[in-house]
Amino acid sequence: MSESINENILTALGATAEVIGHTLTPNAARMIVRELSGYEESAVLNALRKCSRECKYRLSLADIVERIDDGRPSVEQAWGMLPKGEDETTVWTNEMAIAYASASPMLQAGDLVAARMAFKEVYLREIANARTDMQKVKWSVSLGHDQKGRIGPLRDAVANGKISAESALRLCHDLYN
Repeated sequence: MSESINENILTALGATAEVIGHTLTPNAARMIVRELSGYEESAVLNALRKCSRECKYRLSLADIVERIDDGRPSVEQAWGMLPKGEDETTVWTNEMAIAYASASPMLQAGDLVAARMAFKEVYLREIANARTDMQKVKWSVSLGHDQKGRIGPLRDAVANGKISAESALRLCHDLYN
């Protein structure tokens, strides 16, 4: 019994490899397309477009996967979204929370350079693992101590589709009681 192969992705994959300067065997191309089948077609096609512009030598499955936009912020965006203190409410991904935990002792010690380096290393590893395992991005809320300061980040998170309006209302419930 043969598996269904997405012909659009297969064609784009072959063209991308050709633009970079090499060809894939039919077996390798089918294997890559099967590995990418868990992602949305448009996300894979966009990643292949990026590869055709950015990759210089051989095209690999890893090249494609790392360029798939799955809703996770880039490492620089993620670093900028981190809470500046315990008062601040933050909406972040699981990968951001894990990386923040590793950088937190350095932040508390005031070593921003070491903290940023630690955050970056752990965050990139965590998103690579999540993408390899085809895990969808999951956003969560870390409530800061400043109750009134929760409204803005929660409103933004709802507007950007990171959390539901119902979740935000539940989290703000204490403000109005």
